[in-house]
Amino acid sequence: MGTREAVIGRIIFILLLAFEIAVMSGYTTISNDGWTVGGVNIYPVDVILAVVFLVTAVGYTRKGVLGGDPNGPVLLLILVYAVYQIAVVLPLSASATGALSLKNLVRFLAPRMQVLLVPFLYWFVLPSFRDVRSATKIVIICSVVPIGIALYNFSRGISGHTDNGELRLLWGGTAVLYAFVLVTSVEFFSHARTSVFSAVVAALGLAAANHRSAYVVVGIMIILIVLLNAHDRRSRAGIVNLGLVIAAFLVLFLSIPSLGQSLLSRLSSSLDLSDPTAQDRFYRWRQSWDFFMANPINGSMLPERYYRIPLGLEYSPHNFLMERLATEGVVGIVFYLALISYGLLKALRNRADELSWQMLMMLMFYTGFSLFNGNFLDEWDYLFFALPYAMVLYRDTTGDEEEGEAGEGDEELPEDEDEETLQEDFR
Repeated sequence: MGTREAVIGRIIFILLLAFEIAVMSGYTTISNDGWTVGGVNIYPVDVILAVVFLVTAVGYTRKGVLGGDPNGPVLLLILVYAVYQIAVVLPLSASATGALSLKNLVRFLAPRMQVLLVPFLYWFVLPSFRDVRSATKIVIICSVVPIGIALYNFSRGISGHTDNGELRLLWGGTAVLYAFVLVTSVEFFSHARTSVFSAVVAALGLAAANHRSAYVVVGIMIILIVLLNAHDRRSRAGIVNLGLVIAAFLVLFLSIPSLGQSLLSRLSSSLDLSDPTAQDRFYRWRQSWDFFMANPINGSMLPERYYRIPLGLEYSPHNFLMERLATEGVVGIVFYLALISYGLLKALRNRADELSWQMLMMLMFYTGFSLFNGNFLDEWDYLFFALPYAMVLYRDTTGDEEEGEAGEGDEELPEDEDEETLQEDFR
């Protein structure tokens, strides 16, 4: 990889991560912080993504996808999807709405073209690191910022609440960030020695987000790992380790009355199907399905329009399957199911590799979490799908080589080697 490509790749990666951390910290929002250009709000992330799209397009013309790359099939699938959206669906959408304004163009393409983040990270970001695990360390370091700000605000009496009134210190979607920290830091999930500091950050972050879907998905993941005995190395120690982390987490939060009460309430209602929020989800799923049946091929072809309730208000179905069916129809759902299946199966096949296993856990969490939320193509957390996915592809081609270069050194001097590697990657 050339020096210029490496610099551009890292700068964009850091900018995207910084943007998402800023959103999760409450310092910027998609809806309020933008520039007005030609009567349409252009957000900073749109500019970053536009650069990603252009660089990735160049990557496709230079690198090709049909030969030489073992991940050629999925790279080709992504390219076909992107071209189809631009060449077929976009003109159909313009015809249906009667106009193709700059606003419609930006808001239509931005979420759908985000999938190009996968080849961008795969080609231009991950190869720029001496050890690709440095990218996970950067994310973990940045994850301290939102929870630090949230705890500071809480100490000053500033906090938020869920729809049911439970305390919430961070936006619920922040759970994907702390799930990433969890699966890369706690031995039971990560196949790696537990980092106490990172485990505490993950626990604090998940509790601060206080999202029932996150609790449910983490619980399902724990059950699957135990039943399938997939955690081959140090499995018993990993279970004990996880138990200690959970115990410490509960003791910490239950000792703070307002936090403990809110956490217990949220946990106890996680599987209550009669809960008003659950009933609302079921209603939205049914309406979304009806909208899909009326537009089966390409869906509504409109972003953020899933169905209309009698009052004319628009809502997300809070389920990525129903969301894709309603907005992209059969074409969209087949693409995303194929994309997700390829990534999960690739990671599962390479699960003996430590990083591939961790990213398998993260893809499982993100997909499961998206079954109950509208986050799947959100510009403020899609990086936590694209980055693990790209890592799975990258480790499939370089895993053995990197293990040979870094693995033995990590066993002899793990802490020094990690610090040296991270410093080298920042040079």
